[in-house]
Amino acid sequence: MKKVSLIFGLLLIMSTAAFTATVEDYDLTSGTKATVYDLGDATLNYTISSTDLIQGVTATLIAGGFHTATVPGDNPSRIATLTDGTFAADGLTIIASDAWYPNESLVLEYSFATLVDISDIRIFSGHDGDGARAWINAKIEVDKGAGYYTLVENLTTGEFGQPKPSTSMVGVVRVYDDAAGFIAAHVEKVKFTFYSVSHNSLGTFRAWDYNGPPENNYSNQGTILKEIDIIGVTPTRTEGWEKY
Repeated sequence: MKKVSLIFGLLLIMSTAAFTATVEDYDLTSGTKATVYDLGDATLNYTISSTDLIQGVTATLIAGGFHTATVPGDNPSRIATLTDGTFAADGLTIIASDAWYPNESLVLEYSFATLVDISDIRIFSGHDGDGARAWINAKIEVDKGAGYYTLVENLTTGEFGQPKPSTSMVGVVRVYDDAAGFIAAHVEKVKFTFYSVSHNSLGTFRAWDYNGPPENNYSNQGTILKEIDIIGVTPTRTEGWEKY
């Protein structure tokens, strides 16, 4: 009888685990500058954290870069803005570079001094003009010490093909575990790749590889990024934990 109970218990645990899943979500709000952009993340379902794992941490610029109009004007200050815990009011802070496929507009890497367990990742954006640069299309990769693997590809603010609003827009994308668990454990590094999101003449949300000539199809405008949050814990490790 004990054996049956043990087996039943194991099956119950396995069955429960099978129902957990990594969830991708987003939220967009468009409207006048006064009622949307000027309120920052307040109109979104998810808000910026000032206590996440990369609060105040400066990323390494791996590839791509920033639009020349970006404020502030130097790369270290630009990168620091992404983890300062606030939604920058300036409409030019910060603009990912405009890039044609196959060149990513911006690639950033965050490294941790000790291994972390990640439960939630959020990226915030905002455009105080026509809203097109508030769309997000991001790839997130995780390295646990054996090289990077893709956690999520094309984490987007909705379906491609959306027309740009006539007024401002703010957005957020989120990836998390639906059972409040970890989407990645024992993580050393996280890499974010941002792709251009809109076409400056068509004004629609475009995939970065749209299989057509650049002048007609490819997105060529980078996102105006406001914040990146990596939420999780830095657990206390016991000696030899990595063996299990």
